Amino acid sequence: MIKKLDEAILKYISRNPKLQNYRKTKEILKIIPKNTHKGIIDISIEKTYLIIKTKNPSWRQEITFLKKEIIKKIHKKVPNYGIREIKVL
Repeated sequence: MIKKLDEAILKYISRNPKLQNYRKTKEILKIIPKNTHKGIIDISIEKTYLIIKTKNPSWRQEITFLKKEIIKKIHKKVPNYGIREIKVL
């Protein structure tokens, strides 16, 4: 019974791309350093871009400094996402 429920949930998630992106963004949020979480408003994934929206320009600058580190961590922990670039807004 439980296996059938798990299979049904996975099928539903695979059919709904918004839920797939939500799960991906939650995993990426775990990868981003915790001290920058309070400056991030929203994270979204579009094709090969990771788009991070920040509260103000100072947080934007802080995350810009961490771009290379974040991309390395993403490729190390979840290489199948295919994120090549980070845009900070």
